Amino acid sequence: MEERYMQHDPLLADELSRLLARSHVSRAKLIQGSGRAVSAAALSRWLSGQITSINNPDAVIALADGLGLNRVAADRLARASGFDSIDELVARADSLDARRRVARWERVYTNNLPSPVTRFIGRTQHLREITELLGVWDDRLVTLHGPAGSGKTRLAIEAAMRLRDAFPDGLFLVRLAEVSTSHDVAPSILRVLGVTQQGNLEPTGQLTGYLRERRLLLVLDNFEHLLEARLLVSDLLRTAEGLRILVTSRVPLELSGEVRWPVEPLQLPSDLSSPAAARSEAVALFADRARAAWPAFRPTAAMLPDIARLCRNLDGLPLAIELVAARIDADGPAGLVQRYSGPPALDVLGPVDLERRQTTLRSAIEWSARLVAPADAQLLARLSVFAGGWTTADASAVCGDPEFDVPAGLARLERAALLARTADIPDARWSMLETIRTYAREQLDATGETQQFCRRLAEHLLSIAAAAGDYYPQSRQGLWMDRLDHERANIDAALTWATTHDPLLALRLATALWPFWHEYEHIPDGIRWLPSALSSVPDAPPELRANALTGLAFLWQSVGDYPEAIRCSEEAVRLWRELGSNHGLGLALMYGALPRLYSGDVATLDDMLTAALAALHANGDPRGIAWGLNYTAVALMFAGRVSDAEARFAQADEIWQALGDEVGMVRTILDRGIAAVLAGRYQRAIRLLSQIVDRKPQAHMAGVTPIIHFMLGVALFRSDRLEESATQIGQAIRVHWEVGDLATLALDILAYAAIAIRRALQEPVGSATRLQLAERAATLAGAGAALQERIQSSLPVVRAIYDEELAKVRQELSPQAFVNAFKLGANLGEAQAYRLAISVE
Repeated sequence: MEERYMQHDPLLADELSRLLARSHVSRAKLIQGSGRAVSAAALSRWLSGQITSINNPDAVIALADGLGLNRVAADRLARASGFDSIDELVARADSLDARRRVARWERVYTNNLPSPVTRFIGRTQHLREITELLGVWDDRLVTLHGPAGSGKTRLAIEAAMRLRDAFPDGLFLVRLAEVSTSHDVAPSILRVLGVTQQGNLEPTGQLTGYLRERRLLLVLDNFEHLLEARLLVSDLLRTAEGLRILVTSRVPLELSGEVRWPVEPLQLPSDLSSPAAARSEAVALFADRARAAWPAFRPTAAMLPDIARLCRNLDGLPLAIELVAARIDADGPAGLVQRYSGPPALDVLGPVDLERRQTTLRSAIEWSARLVAPADAQLLARLSVFAGGWTTADASAVCGDPEFDVPAGLARLERAALLARTADIPDARWSMLETIRTYAREQLDATGETQQFCRRLAEHLLSIAAAAGDYYPQSRQGLWMDRLDHERANIDAALTWATTHDPLLALRLATALWPFWHEYEHIPDGIRWLPSALSSVPDAPPELRANALTGLAFLWQSVGDYPEAIRCSEEAVRLWRELGSNHGLGLALMYGALPRLYSGDVATLDDMLTAALAALHANGDPRGIAWGLNYTAVALMFAGRVSDAEARFAQADEIWQALGDEVGMVRTILDRGIAAVLAGRYQRAIRLLSQIVDRKPQAHMAGVTPIIHFMLGVALFRSDRLEESATQIGQAIRVHWEVGDLATLALDILAYAAIAIRRALQEPVGSATRLQLAERAATLAGAGAALQERIQSSLPVVRAIYDEELAKVRQELSPQAFVNAFKLGANLGEAQAYRLAISVE
């Protein structure tokens, strides 16, 4: 990145050297002109880098004056010298000579810039860099481009105001919104400059002649509908060396030498309740404009997250935030947040003195939409069915017509600032602001095509999900599941539409998605969509119903609802037998085995696992057989039959190795590591599980990551590596809480209780800290035990650790103190227990 685009303050030696070279002022002349403020020795040390700051403000002011710097360039020198800004530099100036020199920065050359009636909020760094482009680096053409309502005009005016001492022949704002043709641009500029147009001269030639010998800044506002006049801008810059042009436009001009500066919406952090959100520029803008409308308004700490949420709902667009904030006198803060918490309000009216295109957000968006061809406007409307972005291939599949070039249309809509493109993933994704999407959806509704394209989106997502194939852990699934992980918002939108308009399609889509939901730890999504989709289609085709029930059995098992898992498994087994499908039967039997084991039904385990493997062998798919061997080995492992489990792991690993499937091999390593933990072979477990952590499993193996950390944490605990154990358990517990896996969460809390007990025992005997930590550990033990009792989940190795450590903490506390602390934990809710656990991490 070039130095001029760096956001940190410049180095003193570099800045002084650059300024001397550009100014053609000799060192001797600079020293002589400074009076006594700058000595030859001091200047030499500054230039050599021996001294990296200047404490004397008079010296900095003398340097800036001697170099002929404007205010923007002087501000840069002040920051290089160690001052916060030119304002601090001027405030600290002592001598009469320094104050005399400062006066040059206070002069204001001829301009027609409007005096703002509201404060400029935010974009401090952007403003500094834009003014430096024009006032320090002498870039000739800077274009501020971005979507409707992003604040381009206000930013341009503010930048120009800070350059008022830099252009002796003036600064002129030329508003082009009402100029209808490119031929009228030159006459419009002449009128603003106060030049009388002469009938015998062509306007472009007259304008060129006027500007040729002048040092002047033109601010050309709203250029996007006059792109045919771009060559006029190029001609003016070529013939007038002292001319600088600052343009605002929805799209760049794409001229030689143009600096394209994107003006994006104001950003908010992902956590809207964080201090960073409360301090954000968007919230500050809302608060300032709300106080202007209602002077009594004072945002409280409790109110700030709601205001941040409102600003995000408005896409962080300054125009939208200002329009809504101005309504606070009518609605009050609470009512305002509630009223505008849904789809962005496009018709909120602003002040009557705004330009027509800025009186509502709708008018601002319509201004952009009118600039594109009808076919592109139609594409924009169709794209509104995407709720979470899309790739070019997605847009072609969902919105395309044989006669329309979708990729070219996307590019044109991007140039019109109606779409944005991100390239941070292999297949770049497109998106649109929610405000624009709301407008585009209205246009789609008006055409009567909404249902057609919502259906096409749902069917497209179904095709992606179906491409992942049967649910076995396998490398070839990764690409498809990675794609689906980018589509979660689109999946929700498609399922919401299909649930109402085509329940059968909703069931097909939800059924195809359950492997993705499980594998990527989006299990709550599966629990939310699949049961309701299944109940909405009681007469679903038997195979579809059997597939859905098989997936539900696995999902319910994963969150510890074993009765539901068993019920779904039993019905799925019956249906698969009726259908004669060995593949489905094998999976349904497997997914019913572990829930029965966890529920205490050990007697039927062997029969179910044997039948499951027999069905998978009969089906003949080696991946299915390997997955069945792996899964049944896990069941045997949790039943305490470690040697039987190890034999099946070996068979599974042989198949995965033959197939060259890394995901399957990693799963086998994981399960063998778990088996080693259960067998008490902790060093072997650490070696196996650390292999997986070091290999950084692919994203589509996210579902196994927390159990890797949990089991590694248990092995480390048993090896007396306490802090490493706490780190691993900590990584597991957060994921288990987020996905709602209460069964494993109970085990996490019990493990944390054991860690807390060990930490207490490390404190000096009889100390207050030891007693306090022991009571806290007993409370955590009570919380974990109660949750485990409610969920009916158990893991012998964890229970053994828990029992051993609990006996130790009993000895630390009096009987009554132990009972009180334990009961306190047992009475905690799940969320309270989770928060208590992570507090001791």
